[in-house]
Amino acid sequence: NWSKEGRVAVMWIFMLICCVCFEAYILLPATAGLNWKRSCGLELLSSSNTTGVCTNDVLNSTCMPCLLSIVCVWLLVFICMFLDVYFVFYICTAIVGFGMGIHRELNNMKFKLTVDLRPPSSTFETEIGRHYELFMHLFGGGWRRVWLSIVKDLYQESLMGKREAKGLLEAAGLQLGDLIANDPVLDEPHITRGGELDVAAQLGNCKVAAERITFFFRSLTSFKRKRHEGDDFRPTVDAMTAEQFHVGSITPLTMIIPVYNETVVPTAGFLKDGGRLSDARNQRDNLGERMAPPRGDGANTNLAFLISQFQQEWVFMAERQGSNPSDLYKSFIAGHASPEQEQSIRMWAALRTQSVAKTVLGALKYPAALAALPAMQQHYSRYHASKRVPEMHAEVLLAHQTFGSSQGSDENDVAVRMLLKEHSHLPFYLVIDFRPESGLQVRQMVQRFLNHKFPGKASAFLDTGMLKYARCKCFWDPATDDVQIMELLPRIFQLRVGSEDAFLAQGKASNQLNALLFASGHCVQALDSNMGAFIGECFKVPYILRDFLPPPRHETEQSESQHSNCRSRVRCRFIGFREFIFTGRHGTVGKHHAGAEWTFGTIYQRFLSALAIRMHYGHPDFLDAFWARNRGGMSKCSPMVNLSEDIFAGYNVTMR
Repeated sequence: NWSKEGRVAVMWIFMLICCVCFEAYILLPATAGLNWKRSCGLELLSSSNTTGVCTNDVLNSTCMPCLLSIVCVWLLVFICMFLDVYFVFYICTAIVGFGMGIHRELNNMKFKLTVDLRPPSSTFETEIGRHYELFMHLFGGGWRRVWLSIVKDLYQESLMGKREAKGLLEAAGLQLGDLIANDPVLDEPHITRGGELDVAAQLGNCKVAAERITFFFRSLTSFKRKRHEGDDFRPTVDAMTAEQFHVGSITPLTMIIPVYNETVVPTAGFLKDGGRLSDARNQRDNLGERMAPPRGDGANTNLAFLISQFQQEWVFMAERQGSNPSDLYKSFIAGHASPEQEQSIRMWAALRTQSVAKTVLGALKYPAALAALPAMQQHYSRYHASKRVPEMHAEVLLAHQTFGSSQGSDENDVAVRMLLKEHSHLPFYLVIDFRPESGLQVRQMVQRFLNHKFPGKASAFLDTGMLKYARCKCFWDPATDDVQIMELLPRIFQLRVGSEDAFLAQGKASNQLNALLFASGHCVQALDSNMGAFIGECFKVPYILRDFLPPPRHETEQSESQHSNCRSRVRCRFIGFREFIFTGRHGTVGKHHAGAEWTFGTIYQRFLSALAIRMHYGHPDFLDAFWARNRGGMSKCSPMVNLSEDIFAGYNVTMR
């Protein structure tokens, strides 16, 4: 086996040889005879019988252009000798990256797939579905819980209807009633025999659902390969629904979502606007100038525009509400929809726009995936009955920089409260910034917390300026039906340190650091406030996090101490996590940008990793939380020096 340095050296030598061959056999022969003597008749070192425009007089209107044109051509040749390595690099990237994807069986991730979930029959034990065997190997005998969670997630997001959900459930031997049951019975006597499923045929009008399921199954094969020495996957112990599976093998994860003042959930007023002609003009800002963006296209309401882009998904949404699609739209616009319907429509729109709610709901799918595991439920009911499942293994921190501030908006504050209340059963927390500009609501929350911790001293802390800046971790308290502070860390300086606007610390990196100090997970994932997630990929995350630190193998020949969870033996600091750009469905521009991102996140990143020069890390990659806390945060926050927090995170790891 070659060492990494040897492989990298061979790759670079090969690319340089390609450059030399291109210059020697293509570039330089093309310039044969291109000189002053033959082209212009100018001989500087010796006299000859060559004639040309420069033979008699150099300083004339015909000689100088000839000489300069030869100089320019050779200058271009000289520049090409430096630039050809750029093109050779990208050609090698395409070829080698594509070959690495084929070797890892990552090709055809989005194309047609026939899922075979047939269990072994009593008559023919050898007749077993390929994907059934794969499910059993990775997830154990309770794999149907995983499949049910996947189908339920796609159905609740209105990415498919009841007919499509029924076909997916029956392929695994389940019934449509299991989709809405609070505690479905998934034991073998209840389950019928599954069968084959053509994903493209079953989900013909549900392109997003078909792509997600296809990618989920095709990428499962990569988990069967051994990526590190001693990492053999043993189904009896490592499968998440196996009887011997222990929840201690799941690395605790904290997901941080930094938010400034982005739209959390589209308001009902916003969805109803856009239909008037005046809405298509730039709106007036606080100064009376028309610098604010338009409210719509002037022909359709914003909701109507979204429906035009996702027509089939609106039909699925109306089906879930038990209404006609046209009637549901008209009742909402007229203001006759029930509060439940209005909230469902707003969340439907939020999942199809760049909203904070899309990111929050996507991040919360990972705790929901862990909560569906039988071992996790048994562990918390037996040892941690007072905690939320799975509070000690996953948490989501929404770092909202302007919550309760004059720089924020009341609509966003109300939406954040709504999300906290709806998902109070999951480990979902709000991190806010307390400062002199904070509103009365935040000051009252801080005062209640201080009165609880230091009775009678809250006013002294606040009025005398002893507590001027602080970071606060909040949760939804069902007892008071309000947001309450659970932890408070005072600060001496403001969130964005610096003297002038140009030299202030970057807001996003500062906001990430504001929440990082409350993170309890061993690993951290940073998410931007325009991302989403699919619960099927969330079930793979526990296996991914093992690349940081593998679970103990006590019965191996190696000693127990060598496999203990010692942080000095961590394998890596970052794990790349490719994005799926959902705006690819929003038009030609979005499609091309999504294609560029897909190429960058697959072929290009593989080749950079092979050369050991991949530096682009950031969102939504995984970080070692212990390392990040001791290095000043997840990303750099100097806007004058560090232009991209993503790539400088990679530099930070390499240089340290």
